[in-house]
Amino acid sequence: MTEEMLEDNFNLLSFSNSLVTFTRLVCSCYIQQHPQHFAPFLGIDTSDTDAMKREVSLLLSYSSLDVSQVRDFCLREVEPLEREVDQVQIIALTSAFGFGVRVAHLDRSDGPLNFHDFPPDKEPVVHMLYRPGHYDLVYA
Repeated sequence: MTEEMLEDNFNLLSFSNSLVTFTRLVCSCYIQQHPQHFAPFLGIDTSDTDAMKREVSLLLSYSSLDVSQVRDFCLREVEPLEREVDQVQIIALTSAFGFGVRVAHLDRSDGPLNFHDFPPDKEPVVHMLYRPGHYDLVYA
């Protein structure tokens, strides 16, 4: 496949949506496989370790009778195409794929541009721009 063919494919909505869907599902799976790590970001009380063990067991068994708070978050915020990505998803994706991301935060302050690396110990290979409420891929 040539670079031109690849670029043409990325510009096809069906192709790009397939990639975004795949990435969102990987992110959702990672969050659900590591609920103890992401629960505090989602406002879920982790002080009850027995409850967290039940939560993990529930997530691993995919029981449809009791839907967990982590699963609800993924269904509502991670998997749908029309939802914006947030820091939780960035952390999950960098962990799932094992690469670093540098995010430049563009806000309305007069100060310099702030940069954040996820995870802090990895060299960033993807660079993103965060404007309040939205991430843009700058380059990879």
